[in-house]
Amino acid sequence: MRKILLFILLLPLGLFCQNNCPAYLFETLRDTAICEGSNVTLMSGYSNTVFNILWQDGSSDSDFFISNAAVNQSGIYTAQITDAAGCTGSRSVFVNIYPLPSFDLGSDIALCIGDEAILQTGLDTIYYSHQWNSSGIDTLSTFSVKTTATYIAIVQNRISGCKSSDEIKISFDSIPIVNLGNDISVCEGTERIISNGYTSPLYTYQWSTGDTAASIKVSTAGIFSLFVFNQGCVDADQIKVSVNQTPKNLLAKDTIWCTEDQTNLLFLDAGNAGNKYLWNTGDSSQQLQIKRGGIYSVKISDPSGCNTNDSIEVIERCPFSMWTPNAFTPNSDGVNDTWEIKGMGIESLELLIFNRWGNIVWQTNKKEDQWNGNHYSTGMPLESGMYVWVNKFTYYNLNGFVKTQTRYGQVTLLK
Repeated sequence: MRKILLFILLLPLGLFCQNNCPAYLFETLRDTAICEGSNVTLMSGYSNTVFNILWQDGSSDSDFFISNAAVNQSGIYTAQITDAAGCTGSRSVFVNIYPLPSFDLGSDIALCIGDEAILQTGLDTIYYSHQWNSSGIDTLSTFSVKTTATYIAIVQNRISGCKSSDEIKISFDSIPIVNLGNDISVCEGTERIISNGYTSPLYTYQWSTGDTAASIKVSTAGIFSLFVFNQGCVDADQIKVSVNQTPKNLLAKDTIWCTEDQTNLLFLDAGNAGNKYLWNTGDSSQQLQIKRGGIYSVKISDPSGCNTNDSIEVIERCPFSMWTPNAFTPNSDGVNDTWEIKGMGIESLELLIFNRWGNIVWQTNKKEDQWNGNHYSTGMPLESGMYVWVNKFTYYNLNGFVKTQTRYGQVTLLK
């Protein structure tokens, strides 16, 4: 009896269960449909700690996980289990992975105010519903845009229910205002600045000269164009520049003239008749009469506003001569009341007058001073009589060299 029992125990377990295996139903494993990019878990319904589980790819987990599903992963998935008795069971299901609606709104774009952008998905509205931003569902596949914003399109496949979205940022920039003003003229040899009347840090500039600054300097005639850009928006203007000739410098070269020679008058002529004149003397005539030596300059302005400056130095140099009265009558009758040194070409002097005792009664170093017959220090009138004068003076000779002389003489004071 014991031997028979031992024989039964040694029989393979699989032989014992071949005709008594349970039916494994795999109730949690069913056909599945998902959208591309989704995750799904195929559950065998059995634990791999109790059963040997084998999926179609050779994995042995209780469940089969599909992450970020791709369309090409659609197909049949099979789970097979084996229990401890060697009994097996299996089930195959179909996993259908639907593609997402595919469309592209394109890159972000910048347009100009007043323009219109038409966004479109390119998908048929029969098979796909559309929603633009906060608009209602099932709108058209195109969308008109006129304001700056970020626009989102949500598209759903009417059959699979799978949806996808895309967004695009559209900005509308202002068109630059370009105004170079009226045509201008520039004086010969000078520059003028031309620039747009409106500026913005957002603007970029392109001149016909190749410059890219907001303004340029011009000194030549021509037509100058400016293009102003604000992102993709552009406007342009042009201006004509003409060049006016400046008045010519017509003053003579520096000259030597004797201002004390009243018979030979000297006039400076600026020329350029019909223009405006302003001399450094304040005169505004074309010609200027000279009464003394010095530097004379004139500003000449033509009707177009072009100016020129010219100057001349008049060197006062006369042939030397000197004379003195031999008497005078300081009696306040208005005739011969004073005595003075007269002459031409005298540059400086030191004049002394002595009485008969050799005392100085009057002195000066100014050419224009006149003796009235009074004592230089007391101011008292001097008595009638003869007085001696000594004049040490300098003068320019005709060669332009300074010479010094001393002359003596007598003068009678009469009352």
